[in-house]
Amino acid sequence: MTTVLSTTTIATTTLAPEATTPATTTTTELTRSSNCFTYPHPSDPTKYLQTTVIGNITRNCAPGTQYVANICNCNFGFASRIKNKDCLPEVFISATSSIQSEGGYGPLWVDIKENVANQNGMAKFEGPDASIKIPRFNNVEYTDGLTITFRFQEQNKTPVHQVLVSNCVNPIGPSIEISINTDSNLATFSATIGDQGVKSEITIPYTPNEMKQIVMIHDGRAMTGFVGTARNTTTLRGYIQPRSVALHFGNSPCDSYQGFQGVMDDVSSYLVILICSWSAVH
Repeated sequence: MTTVLSTTTIATTTLAPEATTPATTTTTELTRSSNCFTYPHPSDPTKYLQTTVIGNITRNCAPGTQYVANICNCNFGFASRIKNKDCLPEVFISATSSIQSEGGYGPLWVDIKENVANQNGMAKFEGPDASIKIPRFNNVEYTDGLTITFRFQEQNKTPVHQVLVSNCVNPIGPSIEISINTDSNLATFSATIGDQGVKSEITIPYTPNEMKQIVMIHDGRAMTGFVGTARNTTTLRGYIQPRSVALHFGNSPCDSYQGFQGVMDDVSSYLVILICSWSAVH
C-alpha cells in the first residue's frame, strides 16, 4: 500500500560544530560529568537516584524518557514501554567472510547487487547501482518504532550527496532516509510520519576518512540520530509512514538519488526501540 500525501511539512534542524543548537534540538557529547550527582535506579530505567545531604532519593524521569548515565540526565529516544522486549534485530548483515543476512528470528532474504563486494570483512559499495535491499521492510508498519544501526566509512568525495539508507518511492519520496554530504561532512537523518506526511530532518557532523557508528531511532515521539558519540534529537510525534518498497542500504530506489561510495558493516534494523541499541553505540 502506497500512502498518497495530501500535504507535506518539512522541519529541519542542523547541528553544526560551532553553531548554536535550535530550541527543538538536543545535542550531547556522551561523557559523564565529574560533578554528576545522579545515578541509575537499580531496577527501573524511568527513575534515577539523586545524592543529597540526607542520602540518596528516588526521582522520576519525565514521561517518555529514561535515565542515561553517560549524560547524567533523562532523555527521549529510549521507550520504557518496551523495556522487556528481546534485543533481536529484524535483520543483521555482516561481511566477516561473505555478505550474509541473519534476522534475530531466523535467516532473511536480501537482494545484493553486483556492485557490492566483500572488502576486508566489510561490504564495499561502488558504482551507481550498488545496494543491499531488505524486502522485510516493504510496507511494514512502524507502530513500535524503528532502530537502525551500522558502521560506515566513505571512500569517495563524489558524488557529494550519498544515500546510506532509504525507502524512497516516486513521486512521494522516502519516509526513512540517512545520507551524507561529503563537502560539508554532515550526516542527515529524515523521517516522514502521519497521514499528512510531516517530514523532519536533523544533521550531525562527522569525521571523514574513518569508520563511524550510526544509529537512527524513532519512538513515536522523537527522532534521534547518533554519529559516534555526537547526538541530535528533534520532536516528531506519530508513526513513520510505510512504503511499498524494500529498505535499501547504500542506495535509494529513486533514480534521482546518488548511491554510497564506501564500506559498511554490522548493519542492524529493529522494529522496536530497544535499550540494547543504546549499548551498541558504546
